[in-house]
Amino acid sequence: MFRLVSLALLLFLFILSFLGYLLTGLRLREPLPPKDAVVQTAHKNLPLKVRLARTPGEWALGLGLRNPTGYEGLLYLFPEVTDRPFSTEGYRFGVSLALLDREGRILEIVDLEPGRIYAPTTAYRGILELPMGWFKTHGIRPGDRVYY
Repeated sequence: MFRLVSLALLLFLFILSFLGYLLTGLRLREPLPPKDAVVQTAHKNLPLKVRLARTPGEWALGLGLRNPTGYEGLLYLFPEVTDRPFSTEGYRFGVSLALLDREGRILEIVDLEPGRIYAPTTAYRGILELPMGWFKTHGIRPGDRVYY
């Protein structure tokens, strides 16, 4: 009788821990809430709501492939410096990219229409992606900084 109760208890604990594992996995797939960021120029600070993209799965789903609700842009953060090309294949609208160094300083700004591939000439650590023309409209230039 003791063996049967022990086996039932062990099976119950296994099922409970497995369900916890599954529920945790589902919760981790939900996007993080939008984060406050600021683009700082010599003359002004511009607040932004951005969604962070820190994993390969999040990097693959760019702004032009999402329905941006509750945020203005997408901030890609990479663990290491990279110079990999950026593609707007499948995007529904054009985007502007600011390539960032590890301190958030803007190295380069580029506008991309849907279906284009951009191969940067400089290495970068992050990308701030916003709807096309945002940087020009707000007078943002290389050398300005992004804080998040």
